[in-house]
Amino acid sequence: MTRWSLSLVATALTIVAGCAPTTVRSTGVPAATGPLPKPERVIVYDFAVSLDDITLNTGPAARLRRALSRDSQSEAQAEVGRQVAGKFSEELVEAINELGLPAERASRMPSVPDNTLAVDGQFVSIDEGNRARRLVIGFGAGATEVTAHVQVYMGMPTGAIVVQEFETKAESSKKPGGAVTMGAGAAIGAGVAVGGAASGALETQAGVEADAQRTARALAKQLGEFFIREGWIAPK
Repeated sequence: MTRWSLSLVATALTIVAGCAPTTVRSTGVPAATGPLPKPERVIVYDFAVSLDDITLNTGPAARLRRALSRDSQSEAQAEVGRQVAGKFSEELVEAINELGLPAERASRMPSVPDNTLAVDGQFVSIDEGNRARRLVIGFGAGATEVTAHVQVYMGMPTGAIVVQEFETKAESSKKPGGAVTMGAGAAIGAGVAVGGAASGALETQAGVEADAQRTARALAKQLGEFFIREGWIAPK
């Protein structure tokens, strides 16, 4: 069995946004040690990404484009990783600020400053899927997927302590594609393939960057519940 299925799940949150499932699971809630002091700020680090964990668009057009370009496979993977990590951090900072705690994106530090809450983590997998299959077939065919481990630390005079841990998973929409909603011939004739205006709009909703942004919003909701329990913010 996978680590995902073996994790002790304390809470779970599933959001369906445009039929795109996003799940955040609490996997590590340390034993209570009394109320924590309200942090002066929240810092969000760009999550670590391993190139081995990034699967680029597997569509034939994308593979050919990479083969003909000067960019190597690893450079393309690194760019995807940077984009996903950046979008996630930006969205999470905005969402935490909306909750009522001051948050900012920060470079990783040797230690977490006192009275500071830090959100850190690792992207376990970033899969761009197959764009053409998503647009034409849909129903999850060629789906994107972004999964991550998240750790939340509180900086204390005696050193940082882990206060929450999460596992997240976001997938692209499972709506029908153009071949279903328009008919296969009409879909192809109308240009429901890489490069069309309709495909660009759909891709914006289904790409790994959008997965990362939805994950950040879902994680912020879980963090908001934690902030309320600690008495740092008032329930809305």
